[in-house]
Amino acid sequence: MRLGDQRGIALVAVLWVVAILALVAAVFMREARTEIALTRNLAEEAKAEALAEAGVNRAILVLLGLDEAIPWRVDGTGFAFDDGYRPSSRASSPANERRPAHGQSWRARLHA
Repeated sequence: MRLGDQRGIALVAVLWVVAILALVAAVFMREARTEIALTRNLAEEAKAEALAEAGVNRAILVLLGLDEAIPWRVDGTGFAFDDGYRPSSRASSPANERRPAHGQSWRARLHA
């Protein structure tokens, strides 16, 4: 074989190596973007869960009347307006009136 016949093989080999490296770089970039999106979604999910839990805790405080920032109390204490009107509020529901007798379970009430 003559030396002139082998000159083009180096060019083909270099082109193949460059193509493989470009493919590896593209796969790496795609994986990096996927990981960034997953991390962002995880952070947003944690933030949403914390906000939901905070909202539930705030609602519990308000319903129990333990939140001092809310002027309306559920224990019947009045709230005075600027014009002197003093309404009161009390938390009650029909469920409070239908409580089972002491020692009676809900199953016993269902079968009664």
